[in-house]
Amino acid sequence: MYFSNIINKVARAKPDISSNIDVDILKKTIESYFDLPIIMKDRYSGTHHFVYSFRFYDRNQEYIAKISYASKSQIHIEYQIINLLRQKKIVDIEFIHLVQNSQMNDILICNKAKGQQFRNIEINTSIQYYNKLRNIAEKIKELHSINVISDGYGVIQFMVGETLKANNYSWFEFLYSTIDEEMEFLKTIIKPEQYDEIEGYIISYHPKIKKRIFRSSVLHGDLSSKNIFVAENNISLIDFEDVIIGDPLFDIANFLSFYKMNNYFNFFVKCYDSEITKESEEIILFYYLRIMIAKFILTSKVNEGNQPIESLNKISFVLNNLKSYN
Repeated sequence: MYFSNIINKVARAKPDISSNIDVDILKKTIESYFDLPIIMKDRYSGTHHFVYSFRFYDRNQEYIAKISYASKSQIHIEYQIINLLRQKKIVDIEFIHLVQNSQMNDILICNKAKGQQFRNIEINTSIQYYNKLRNIAEKIKELHSINVISDGYGVIQFMVGETLKANNYSWFEFLYSTIDEEMEFLKTIIKPEQYDEIEGYIISYHPKIKKRIFRSSVLHGDLSSKNIFVAENNISLIDFEDVIIGDPLFDIANFLSFYKMNNYFNFFVKCYDSEITKESEEIILFYYLRIMIAKFILTSKVNEGNQPIESLNKISFVLNNLKSYN
């Protein structure tokens, strides 16, 4: 599950899996496929993929090559998702190819998003910054507007005549499958009175989430600032490795949890849905709390028990706001 994957990746050194990728083979594979020489520029690790950036000698446009170190099917899933989102004009990707390779996992190649990552834009109170937030909210709503049917067997059907296979978690399991384990760890690192308050919300919202009726949507699953590119008035979403089907309000909480955006919380939520109900606002806050529990544990383990102040402040923020609904 999403949360357990996050928790299980920490408290130990990340293995050096770069040795599994032969960069020379990668470079030659791309060059032979396009019959053009390339310049390799950079590399980083994603949730499931290695990502290499490169450009062709005769072009200024930069491209990325993604190779899965999780499973071969993972890269095919993302390829299909991106193609389907291109048809709906939700992603700004002009060029995408899947290169078959016998010496390593298949390679997904596409153009790099235009503009700059949202994390590189300084948080401020200017009209321009508020407009960027509004544009991001509208782009996320576009993603959520895709009609989707999930049959419970991992088949997700987008209403564009295409079908793809992906990890399709039940929404209830997605939120609660690892909560007991996480709460046990949380008890050891925060004050008893704060733990009791958090536990009370986890228990009280259990039946509310279980009974909640919502329109199942395609969720990005990882709306961090590095996965959102801003170019003038254009917003691009990238990295669809963690796409799932579920409550669209989770993506909103996910986005807000990545930034020091407590002062923009209400504004962003209203940009996403100008007629949002109090009940939906409350659910966003609970999802926010659920995400921050996972992040707090993650960073605590990485820092060997030292409490991450930013995560703790966000937990305090959401607890204070949830009180007004109870």
